[in-house]
Amino acid sequence: MGTRLYPKTTNPEILERLAQVHPGTYARLTALQGRYSNLASQLPTDESAFLRRERLSYRLYKEVRRVEAPAASPGPGWTAITTAAGRGRDAYLRRGDQHGPTGSHPLLMVKHTDLAPNNERRAILSFDLAGIDRASLRSAKLALKLEPSGLGFSSLVPDSRFAVYGVTGEAVDLWSETDLTWETAGPLVGEPLSAETATRLAEFEVRKGSPNRLVEVSADAFVDFLRTHPGEIVSLMIVRETGESDQQGLVHAFASKEHPTATAPTLWLQTGVGDR
Repeated sequence: MGTRLYPKTTNPEILERLAQVHPGTYARLTALQGRYSNLASQLPTDESAFLRRERLSYRLYKEVRRVEAPAASPGPGWTAITTAAGRGRDAYLRRGDQHGPTGSHPLLMVKHTDLAPNNERRAILSFDLAGIDRASLRSAKLALKLEPSGLGFSSLVPDSRFAVYGVTGEAVDLWSETDLTWETAGPLVGEPLSAETATRLAEFEVRKGSPNRLVEVSADAFVDFLRTHPGEIVSLMIVRETGESDQQGLVHAFASKEHPTATAPTLWLQTGVGDR
């Protein structure tokens, strides 16, 4: 078996390309390291180690969210709404999970399997569209940042098809990140999802072995759903429809609003007069 050689370099640009991370990541981490030291020196010395760490993690998280670069705009006239804005929220559901709600997790895990039912996962995203003139909505696009989950093997999962569902029940839109689990999700975990609960709006594909990248999906049904949804909070579900050949197959993951560096799930909206 051959040996894979990597160049001996400390050049940040080369290291970022090898690691397949965003340009500027090295500089951002260096800056955060400095911020960590500065913040640590400002914390009270009479706190327990646990409280110091928790306080520092929260303050550092706010620093990360402040400097995070937004996703690129599709063009002029577009407005970005993320799950981090207003009353937005995101989480994932896992059947059989005993670890409680996932609203604070940095990744949104998605998986479909008939071989290990307790590993079934689906993601839910809510966007606060207060102030958006949905009657003049021309186009809509959902952007998700694919991230490594560290769970399962990509070789055991083929090219995977994902469906985006619009949640149709207004009461279901009021779910909370702090208490939503598979057991409490009710109709959101129906198999299949009923027409009274959700409408299939679009689909997208993640190729086998695909690198971490931005996934974008749009469809006319997207626009129609957003125009006619009765409430200001709009919820979408991400469901993988492709199964696996072994129960150790890959768990796909997308960045949540809690991810320290990647962009939160983003709904791009274009309003105004004109043809779509």
